[in-house]
Amino acid sequence: MNWDSVILTLLGAFGAVTILLGQLTDVLGKVPELIRALHAVREAWRDGDVPEVDEDPDPGSQGGGQAT
Repeated sequence: MNWDSVILTLLGAFGAVTILLGQLTDVLGKVPELIRALHAVREAWRDGDVPEVDEDPDPGSQGGGQAT
């Protein structure tokens, strides 16, 4: 193993750690927003503010499908 391999290995490892830490920071930054949204959903569900969903058994019947 020569110095070129050592340097490239170190650069690759530090680059991977940097990307991992950046992604982890983004995910952890969104956790409070997710918790607030879950609380809002739970309160709406408990209070009965959830709108009824009209489920269509054939979702392609409204012209949204491909023409044949």
